[in-house]
Amino acid sequence: MSSKDLKNNINVEPTITAVTVGAATTTGDPIDVQGYEGVTVELTSGLLSVGTLAIHESDASGSGFAAAGAGDVIGTQLSSLVIDDVITLGYIGEKRYVKAVVVTSTGGIIASNVIMSHPHVAPTGAN
Repeated sequence: MSSKDLKNNINVEPTITAVTVGAATTTGDPIDVQGYEGVTVELTSGLLSVGTLAIHESDASGSGFAAAGAGDVIGTQLSSLVIDDVITLGYIGEKRYVKAVVVTSTGGIIASNVIMSHPHVAPTGAN
């Protein structure tokens, strides 16, 4: 039985909207995570997508992105993504912006969201 409100305590922002890919690197849009203590990057794959997921971080929204260090990621960066899979990575770094970077070796559909939780101010007002 559900007795706790999660809706008003999270914000979900797309970093990669659903897209059909081949063998390629797909870089998500930067997401501002300021004001949240918890950050999770979620990736959903469909069809024949096989690849890996990494979190990139930066202090600025438009430049300076690099792969988050292993100590700032909960889960295995660059873990294998398989058909019809959902994988998540937690982020505990200090940077203000994060985005997903997905490398696929076969074709398929991918989508990725940044889920922010433990807001400094609640309710979040997120849809």
